[in-house]
Amino acid sequence: MIQKMWSDRPVGAVLLFGFLVMATPAHAGSQGLCRSADDEAAMRTAALRRMLTSSESRWVATRNAYQLPAPPDTAISVVADSATCHAASRAHNAALPLEARVSNRPVYVVKVGSSRYVVWDRRASDGLADEYEIVVVFDAAWSPLEKFAT
Repeated sequence: MIQKMWSDRPVGAVLLFGFLVMATPAHAGSQGLCRSADDEAAMRTAALRRMLTSSESRWVATRNAYQLPAPPDTAISVVADSATCHAASRAHNAALPLEARVSNRPVYVVKVGSSRYVVWDRRASDGLADEYEIVVVFDAAWSPLEKFAT
């Protein structure tokens, strides 16, 4: 089940983000606060890439709902830079509900164009029995633009 959080936009738009409910591998390594470019990152980034580069109206509507651009395929990439991942981890943590915050949480970061980042954490890595993962879209200054749960 996917649920849109903190917004008045329809829940249906989030259903298009099905890539975010793929199974998480048992071991996802990390380099500092960056989760490695593992199978999970590859699957989710490929699905994100399809959505961001599509001209289909449903994907255009989803991009617009989440304030994401439609960059060329080459401008969508998994981030492995430690400074960027540190900033993403801090921003993602601050965007979470208080009870779900964990300092220095390793995150997956995908850079979208020159001005957006899509950041998520592995399900239940905060030790809580979470039903959802929280995905946050940030601008280049790490201000959260949209949040949703998968």
